[in-house]
Amino acid sequence: MHQEVVDLVRQAQAGNWNAFSSLYEIYFNRVYCYMMARVAATAEAEDLTQELFLKVMISLKNFRFKGPPFDAWLFTIARNLVIDWIRRNSTSRGKVPLEEIMELNGKQNVEMDSLLGIDHQKILRQWGV
Repeated sequence: MHQEVVDLVRQAQAGNWNAFSSLYEIYFNRVYCYMMARVAATAEAEDLTQELFLKVMISLKNFRFKGPPFDAWLFTIARNLVIDWIRRNSTSRGKVPLEEIMELNGKQNVEMDSLLGIDHQKILRQWGV
């Protein structure tokens, strides 16, 4: 799948919306599960997932394959959105406990860590599966 993603990213960067749509289909479930694991609220996870793909669409032209792989770039954006969401929704007027930020910033593989901590049955029930 790696080469498929590379090809799709390059096509999407060239303006091929079908390629971007394919990237969306490949990553949507993983991104949504990551968001659900972090915010534990369906509406917020959906909003953050939508916001992520909008940010990816806007900044995809700046992505280069010289650094981290596309997956890592995508989930770094996801992590940053969650951190921003936590800050906005903190009960102490924008102050977030250091432990929460350290936990999010310290993850080497945020996607895998989120999938390991997910209640898959809960998510399937929420989707009506």
